[in-house]
Formats: sequence, C-alpha cells, structure tokens
Amino acid sequence: MRAYVATSRGSITVSPGVPSFATARRRQLGLSSRSLYIAILLHNYLHGPPIALPVVESPARLVKARMSLSIPRLLRGQAAKAAARWKMSLSELVESLVIYDADREEESLPIAPLRGTEKPVLKYPR
Repeated sequence: MRAYVATSRGSITVSPGVPSFATARRRQLGLSSRSLYIAILLHNYLHGPPIALPVVESPARLVKARMSLSIPRLLRGQAAKAAARWKMSLSELVESLVIYDADREEESLPIAPLRGTEKPVLKYPR
C-alpha cells in the first residue's frame, strides 16, 4: 500500500549550477528524485543541529535557473517560515542548503530525526 502525502508542486529560481548539482547528487545518493534530495536537506535544516548557511549573493545580471520542486506541503510551509525568519526566500534557502552540502567533505547525507522524538523500539516475540 502506498502512502499519499499532500505535496506542493511548483518551482524555485536558483543559480545556474544548482539544478545540475542537485541531479548529480541525488544520483550519487541513490535517491529517486531531485525533489527528495531537496526535501531531505530542508528536513535536516529544520530538525537537525543548527548550521551556519552560506550567504547567497548573485550578481544583478545573473540569469537564474528555474527548478521544479515537489515536496510535502507541510515541509514547504515550515521551510518558507524558516526562510522568512532570516529574510530569505524559499529559493535562497534551498540554494544555501545545496551549497552547504556541496562544500561539506562528507559523501553521505544523514537524515535527522524530528526534534523531541525518540527512536522507536522494535518489539518482537521471544
């Protein structure tokens, strides 16, 4: 049985190299879509340890690339609110997270647990 999650489909505008990096990174991680990669970055930003994001400053004449994004509606709303707290757009937040991931030396991409939750215990018959 497949679980259906209300998703928000749309697009964001980012610097030209971001979509191709996100596609290559999702392949390297074995993920099914670029949107899933972005969703993991946003989830980790919202629920993982605090990180200092790089500032995205684009030259005025830089033509931004449009990147489609289909992520859970709840996650998109939370990410938009987090971006607004820092006077950023969702596009700028996503671009900062991709740059942060690109600059990290780690090959893996962990998934942070929701804040305030505990790992479930596996119950099995003895």
